[in-house]
Amino acid sequence: MGHQPRRRRARSAGVLLGLLVLAAVALGRIAAVPGHGPTARADTPAAADATGTPLDQRAEPVFVALNADRGDAGLAPLQLDVELTETAARDACAIARGDVPLSGDRERMTEAGGHRENVGMVIDDDPVAGARTMHDWWAHTHRHRRNRMDPGMDRYGIGACNAEDRTYYVERFAR
Repeated sequence: MGHQPRRRRARSAGVLLGLLVLAAVALGRIAAVPGHGPTARADTPAAADATGTPLDQRAEPVFVALNADRGDAGLAPLQLDVELTETAARDACAIARGDVPLSGDRERMTEAGGHRENVGMVIDDDPVAGARTMHDWWAHTHRHRRNRMDPGMDRYGIGACNAEDRTYYVERFAR
């Protein structure tokens, strides 16, 4: 019993170290994505959905980085879909409110039609850094990457919603 607090501290330190490594990777990727990082221009346009509405600062970096990864892999870029984006944003806020559990990563049917989705949560005060962290998590997790890099997918929607210090994300893919 005397070693229990030491084990908890060691486990907590390991988790903290893992989060710091993930944040460092995310910060390194910001500089590698065109239009972001220390050389980014303030007038760089944000990604826009089919209505011309720019994505918010939590969602836009995920979309840009995802299409950069797809381009590096020789895949066609995903096109933003209004309905997928709206339902993803609505569901991200439902998760943030606690109305829906934080789960997903499956194929499902909604009013936006049949699609695959990834769901996640990050804790970060900086919305751009949080978006990069979420992108990196999805990009380096096999089941999430499978959805993101599927060459058969061509439509995309992403929504993000804050609750206290957390941002909940839902991204959707469809043919």
